[in-house]
Amino acid sequence: MKKISLFSLATLFAMMSFAQEAWLMVTNASELAAGDRVVVVAKDYNFALSTNQKNNNRGQIGITKEGSEVIINSDVQILTIATGKVAGTWALYTGSGYLYAASSSSNYLRTETTLSDNSSWKIEIASDGTASVVAQGANTRNVMQYNQQSALFAVYASASQKAITLYKKVNAEGIVKNPAIEGEQSFKESTQVSISYDSALKVYYTLDGSDPTDASTEYTAPFTITETTTVKAIAYDGQKSSDVVEKTFVKMQILTCAEAVALCTSSTPTTEQYIIRGYVSEMIEAFNAQYGNITFWMADTKDGGQVLQAFRVKPVSEVEKGLQVGDYVEVIGSLVLYKNETPEVNAGGSVEKIADPISGVEDIVVEKQSTKFFENGQLVIIKDGIRYNAQGVRL
Repeated sequence: MKKISLFSLATLFAMMSFAQEAWLMVTNASELAAGDRVVVVAKDYNFALSTNQKNNNRGQIGITKEGSEVIINSDVQILTIATGKVAGTWALYTGSGYLYAASSSSNYLRTETTLSDNSSWKIEIASDGTASVVAQGANTRNVMQYNQQSALFAVYASASQKAITLYKKVNAEGIVKNPAIEGEQSFKESTQVSISYDSALKVYYTLDGSDPTDASTEYTAPFTITETTTVKAIAYDGQKSSDVVEKTFVKMQILTCAEAVALCTSSTPTTEQYIIRGYVSEMIEAFNAQYGNITFWMADTKDGGQVLQAFRVKPVSEVEKGLQVGDYVEVIGSLVLYKNETPEVNAGGSVEKIADPISGVEDIVVEKQSTKFFENGQLVIIKDGIRYNAQGVRL
């Protein structure tokens, strides 16, 4: 019997591992496509962006580099590439939300459930793998970098920290490329869901929370959902299948200002987006043309005072740039108890002026009609179903 050396066994296991999963350095942004899975790695250090949210930033986790390949473990954050909200950008989906640049004054790298300009990243990659990953929203701390001193990944006003690289999961032998589920993750009435995938594959999906198989509904065209739903999808290449991917789409709750305040319980913004309706009760800062936002207090009545602050929210149209006290508005965003004191709609939300549900409703007096007739020689008056005589005495 032919003996197999330990070196041969090691080589065989390495080949088996590569056949199952390989993460290779991306050296050109054109290599990226929707549905790709990537990890963020410090270019000159053996650390990757981890699944651990370290306060307002992402922690690091050790990895092993072997040439242009990286060996990862389950604590490394795997990100799915999706189409960004801004043209020419990509979104980085964690499985529960999108990485986004959360502030203009702090180096916050957080996760939000609704895709925005701040979670739309312009990605440029040099031939040595150095990646420029810059969020395209209004928040100016927007350059993703590795902070070696603080042992974390965050966003900065410029490329002042350590460079990062992206490694992509290759479609190795036996690996079927995952489909990508796309759509507005937080919605008002309905949202259209689409699934992008390699045209050589077949994709199946479920809407009831169960894992799909090739016996599930085949995806052929975008579809609409109207309630909170978890969409799961799988791709097949003959008998081989991809991973099951999933995304939850949430129908936003409509709240009064008082109800919104009750949910402002933490200095960390909620991951959920809410629809809050109420009156502009006090202007704090009129429309700021430089930053494209507006700040005001809102309440459930026109004279309700300082109930909930809409902080640096973006007008939906030109109309909202001229908001005034007394206007009835709909604000969409996450909620936060700023400095554990002020209940707010967090910066980056939106505001739209809508029809006042009370305005134009007039008090209408309906004159009750009475019926008069003679019965047995006596005048009878019927009003509101009650019989009276000519003197108004109830019969």
